[in-house]
Amino acid sequence: MADARANFVSNEDYVARARALAPVLRERAAMTNEMRRVPDETIADFKESGLFGLLKPERFGGADRGLEPYLDSVIELAQGCGSAGWVFSVLSIHVFHVGLFPLAAQEDVWGDNPDAIIASSYMPGAKAARENGGFRITGRWKFSSGCDAADWFILGASHGMRATEPPRPEVWFCLVPRADVEIVDTWHVIGLKGTGSKDVATRDAYVPAHRILNMADALEARTPGREVNPGPLFALPMYSVFPLCIASPAVGVAKGAVNLYIEEMRSRTVTSRGGESVADYHATQTRLGEAAALADCAELLLKRDAKHTMDVMRQGRPLTVEERVRNRRDHAFAADLSVRAVDLLYKMTGGAGLHNESALQRHFRDAHAIGSHIANNWDISGPLYGRVMLGRPPGTGTY
Repeated sequence: MADARANFVSNEDYVARARALAPVLRERAAMTNEMRRVPDETIADFKESGLFGLLKPERFGGADRGLEPYLDSVIELAQGCGSAGWVFSVLSIHVFHVGLFPLAAQEDVWGDNPDAIIASSYMPGAKAARENGGFRITGRWKFSSGCDAADWFILGASHGMRATEPPRPEVWFCLVPRADVEIVDTWHVIGLKGTGSKDVATRDAYVPAHRILNMADALEARTPGREVNPGPLFALPMYSVFPLCIASPAVGVAKGAVNLYIEEMRSRTVTSRGGESVADYHATQTRLGEAAALADCAELLLKRDAKHTMDVMRQGRPLTVEERVRNRRDHAFAADLSVRAVDLLYKMTGGAGLHNESALQRHFRDAHAIGSHIANNWDISGPLYGRVMLGRPPGTGTY
């Protein structure tokens, strides 16, 4: 596995590894959904391929490659299985997030276990009490994707008030070991069924000072991890990175749906109409063309933004507010385009698409589940861009 994480592996090779895994994930997709979590074999494949190291600091054996090969890998994996692609995407972002904590916290996570996996639930599910410079937390959090495989958790907690008008609670990220976390099986859903995004809870867990990180500092790239991880990735504001993990699986799901549609429609006939080939229908062809174009547009938007963002970081200047809100606009719009692409195709599946074992139905459900995430909400991200470009304040720090 040392070779898989070595920094001499090219970006193209990392993406090729993801592409090679996609058919394997597709074969496991039904099982993954039935289990309601990503199988251990899939987590092992992600580790063995070295893909979990794409956003990991070099000092801990990571490749620290930036957003471009990570984005490409997520899109490849999600074409095979939306749930597996989602879990890889989210767990990988947490690797980046740990790199923002103080060095002592990073050593806690990776010192004895270089392959440690980190899950999360960022919304403040607890009110923290100060103790010996750290926090004592008791609470419950929702939507912790991939939690069954996790060794550590990043959990949001509130403590104190921010000097805003009106004052708002100060949010902190708490890095908590698996031993202090209970997993509560609440994940019975219609889409992203295999992500195992269950509730997690803690009772009277102590979080030392070096394992807490102020959310406002992370949003503005004022983190202690930036001082010890000099790569351009760790100079990014957190919300210039995090929403990409929510939008990019949608693109992979859409592209996977396009491939499935081509496979199915090439050979499908209509018995009640004398065995007519569905591939000859104008509607079949038109919907395929439009859906493929929508998926490509979504992918190109995210790739443009990821490359531009990393280019800016390599130049050593901060992103402008205009660049940041454009990225947030594009995250949500790419997800929306992806959902529209899958909808176009699913409407042509007929009665066959109603069966639970339909792979295209799974892509339909996964696309809508991803599209419903608040980070992909166009009614939030669209106006954010509009406000800033029209000379108004953003009104939020999550961009």
